[in-house]
Amino acid sequence: MGRYSNFPLPLLSGQTDRLNQGVAALELPKSPTPRIHAVHRRLSPDTIQQLITDYQAGTPSTQLMLTYNIGKGTVLRLLREHDVHLRRQRMSPNEITQAIQLYGQGLSIAAVGAQLGYGDGTIWRALKRAGVSRRDSHGRFC
Repeated sequence: MGRYSNFPLPLLSGQTDRLNQGVAALELPKSPTPRIHAVHRRLSPDTIQQLITDYQAGTPSTQLMLTYNIGKGTVLRLLREHDVHLRRQRMSPNEITQAIQLYGQGLSIAAVGAQLGYGDGTIWRALKRAGVSRRDSHGRFC
């Protein structure tokens, strides 16, 4: 129990007065302001309208999320509440059927995606969910 112990040294009688004065002089941090969770109370109607205008001008929802310091789900919910047409929604059943037909005719996944306006990853996942066997890079079915 020497110099390597974690036990504090006993306070001498004169040290307790200085300790009490030091504690009294400390400024305690003020309690943080409570966070407002309701987005309609955090963002003014003008700010929400600016968010909608930015989205319609082509700003991605992920960028709006960072700019306005809100979650992506909140951005999408605000856009839906204001009847804004969302970009890059899921493929419709008709589009999936068309993708299956085009892929079956021999087009590559990238070519099908370019024709339908989706990325190749989206087409790949849609074909996988539909149970379509995909070709390897040499055109053979796996």
